[in-house]
Amino acid sequence: TPGPGSSVYSRAMVRAGTGLSGAAGAGAAAAEAMAAARGALAGEAPSFVLLLATPPLAGSLDDALREAERAAEGAPVAGAVVDGLSAGGLEIESAPGVAVLAASGVDAHAVAMEDLARASRDPAEWRHALGREPSAEDLLCVLFDPAGGDLRALAAGVCDAAGPALAIGAGVADAGDGAARVFA
Repeated sequence: TPGPGSSVYSRAMVRAGTGLSGAAGAGAAAAEAMAAARGALAGEAPSFVLLLATPPLAGSLDDALREAERAAEGAPVAGAVVDGLSAGGLEIESAPGVAVLAASGVDAHAVAMEDLARASRDPAEWRHALGREPSAEDLLCVLFDPAGGDLRALAAGVCDAAGPALAIGAGVADAGDGAARVFA
C-alpha cells in the first residue's frame, strides 16, 4: 500500500504465447498448438488468436480454425495459409503444420467484410465495420484473401481507413460463408 504523497501506476499486462505443431490432421495440430500458446497466458483467456497453417493443410484449414475457435473461448480467431512456420526454435516447411499466436490483455475485434470490392474503394466502409475511428494507438492487422479481388485497391482502402493507426497486412482464409476473415 502506498504511503502519503506516493502514487501507484498500473498498466494492463499483455501476455502472448505461441505454439507449433506438426501433428497429423489440421484439427489435431491446431489443438496441440493452441494448448502450447494458451499455456503461456498464465490462465487468462486469449483476446485474439492468429492461426497459420502450411499448404498441405490448406484444404482442411476450416478444421484447424474450428478447433482454435473452440479453444479460444470466444476470442476472435483469424487464419491464413503460409509457406512455412517457425516458432520456439522449430521450423516446418513442405509438411503439415500449424502455428498459433494467442494474446491476452488487448482489445481485439474480428471483422468479416462481406463485400471486399466495395470496401476496398470506400474507407468509410472500413471505419463503419471497425465501429469507430482508428487512433494512433491502434494496430490494424488485415489479412487479405489473395483471391478476394483487387488487392492494391483493398490495401489502399485499408490505409485510407486506418488514418493515424498503423496498418499491416498478409493473406487470409475464407470464413466458410464466402466472406474473408479480416482481423482488426
